[in-house]
Amino acid sequence: MSPAPKAATIGNNDKNTAAFDTMRIHLLALPQVLDASLGISLSLFQAANSLLHAQGLTPAFQVQLVAPRAGECITGAGLKLQIDVAARALPPPDLVLLPGSYLTSPKDMDAWLGSAAVQETCNYLADLADLADPAGHAATASMPSPATPSAASAPTTQSAPVCEIAAACASTFVLAQAGLLQGRQATTTWWLSRSFRKRYPAVRLDMQRMVVPDGPITTAGAALAQGDLVMQVIARHAGAQLAHTCARYLLMDARGSQTRYAMVQHLAVQDPQLRLAEHWVRTRLHQSLRITDMAEALHLTPRTLARRFEAVLGLTPLQFVQRLRTEHALHLLQTTTQSLEAIAPQVGYADSNALRRLLQREAGLTPAQARRPREQTPVK
Repeated sequence: MSPAPKAATIGNNDKNTAAFDTMRIHLLALPQVLDASLGISLSLFQAANSLLHAQGLTPAFQVQLVAPRAGECITGAGLKLQIDVAARALPPPDLVLLPGSYLTSPKDMDAWLGSAAVQETCNYLADLADLADPAGHAATASMPSPATPSAASAPTTQSAPVCEIAAACASTFVLAQAGLLQGRQATTTWWLSRSFRKRYPAVRLDMQRMVVPDGPITTAGAALAQGDLVMQVIARHAGAQLAHTCARYLLMDARGSQTRYAMVQHLAVQDPQLRLAEHWVRTRLHQSLRITDMAEALHLTPRTLARRFEAVLGLTPLQFVQRLRTEHALHLLQTTTQSLEAIAPQVGYADSNALRRLLQREAGLTPAQARRPREQTPVK
């Protein structure tokens, strides 16, 4: 996102002067738009404008709900939205924001990306890049086929759209499909990260951060990372203090990483042998585990086991074990009053300092931060 024009301070004494220009935002709803993602976007921008209004300041955000085509849009929960205007019918805004979309499996992605509404959106976003570069040096509207992910590396020039563009969750695939993420840093929802890497190998995927800005393009992680994305928009355009105040009103936490929320068991259930591996590890978390023993229990060679983990999860067997240890340690920290010293042997560590380092590396948290999830660092 670009820097804010003039960041306001809550409590500005000049009641007759706007502290910044109003940012025009098109909230672009696709079929199966995630209801919570759409709702948190509207609520946060509304809260920001209300807080400014209470100070006598002009609204900082003008939000309009648009779609690829005017008409009825069915949300992920089955609600019917009547959207009066198509995105193309309006001049380019300052920001096009795509809320997350409700998909339940990687296989759903092919059909969704191939739908007329999503293809129209990809063309629209690519055209915004062409508007920024009339000579045609930006990525064009030609798109890789969802059925041939390797074709996704076809665009060779990084796109630079005429306005800012942001997306969260599964909707990040739309930006990549349109060629806008070519060569850029980006993130996506943790449970589709493996599919994303296969489809778009030229995108520099960062699965550590919750929100990843790269020039005029910003992407965010799973579902409710939309809230983190919108808070960054508010912070960059109208100041970190306003964003932090909005978050406090809505009881939202600032979260820098989505790693600690990723549930490896959700991914493991896709493969029968990895389901067995998960059960084998979980029943032995308190022990010192050897990968060779896991492979033997599953009647596989260590090499075959490693290939299976890499293909399904994008992890080594050791990383899988460490994720499960981290997950259980966080659960105990958040649901009990046990000390780190008492928890360490329950997850296979004789040394609490080693567990402390694991939590920092895997979840980006100290034990004290894990204990107090609502006392994190304010939005920056």
